[in-house]
Amino acid sequence: MHGVTNPQGTRLGPTVNGVNQEATGCLERIKKIFDSIIETLRSLVHFPLRYLGSKDGSIIGVLVGHQDTPGYHRYTEKTLTAAETKEYVDHAAIAGLAFSNNLELVAPLEYQVIPLKALYIDDADLEQQGDRIIDRQTGLRMALVEKDRHVYFAIAGVDDRHVKFLEASQERTKFFNALTCALGQKHAIYRRAEEIFLKIRDRSTIQGRPFTLIGQSLGGMCAQYIGIRNQQPTICLNGFPMGAGVQEEISDERLAHADRYCTHIIVEDDPYADNSILGYFDIVLSRLGIRTPANFGHRYTLPSAYNNGTQTHAFVLGSMMHHLGLHQRTTISEYVQGVRHVSSD
Repeated sequence: MHGVTNPQGTRLGPTVNGVNQEATGCLERIKKIFDSIIETLRSLVHFPLRYLGSKDGSIIGVLVGHQDTPGYHRYTEKTLTAAETKEYVDHAAIAGLAFSNNLELVAPLEYQVIPLKALYIDDADLEQQGDRIIDRQTGLRMALVEKDRHVYFAIAGVDDRHVKFLEASQERTKFFNALTCALGQKHAIYRRAEEIFLKIRDRSTIQGRPFTLIGQSLGGMCAQYIGIRNQQPTICLNGFPMGAGVQEEISDERLAHADRYCTHIIVEDDPYADNSILGYFDIVLSRLGIRTPANFGHRYTLPSAYNNGTQTHAFVLGSMMHHLGLHQRTTISEYVQGVRHVSSD
């Protein structure tokens, strides 16, 4: 390394093999700025394109004989019978553990919690809180349990009280995440959920074992995204629909085959997953060829035990109990003692 001096005696700075380092550094900075501008312009141009297309059939598509996407069901495929509902009570109980950190939701069903420390996952933002897991990046609440070697990973909504950066907590509320994702934005929360899922699934103690994803509310959107992308069996309970941006990150082929991996259990009149008023707008926009929010996979429903939209959305387990002929406040312990004797429809 040596300096370069012009004919006037001005030192131009150090060089390496005759190349001025200051000039090289300046060119690199200009290149980075130029690349950033190009990337920004590409994003701005591409952003509206994610809204083009329809998840079922646009007017143009109908004229040319376009068939609805196999992985999307606009209308309920079936209303669950009591016998069919019992198949999903365990999933709702595990999701409840993620929400409430109440082990009594799964212990009577003979599920055991898999603690984070048993997996040796290197992630400082994952924290074991009692019998559930908290992600301090996003506030996502999760639960990891097992039974007969089968592993169940549940993702619930967010809790701002556990977000590491409190000044950003308002941007991580359930409503904000659900709204922006539904409107087509790409939010880091579902990518983070997938990152956590992969870290858990790929541990040597988990690999090769049956693995089911469960998601409720905002966690249902995350679970749906992960399950379809990674071809993983998934049960979603009153899940928020995926917007155009989230759909864009899943291949059309995977979305078309969502029935193979994802099943949605929706309580009737849920304000987010079964909103009849928004449904009318959705039909019109879809027919115009605009991609709108959607849940992909099988769509099964059951009656609500509540008259309140908030309770209908949150208390899926209560509606299941009611549909089984029990009181909606029936505990899991009471369910285990009695519901197995309830006659099937």
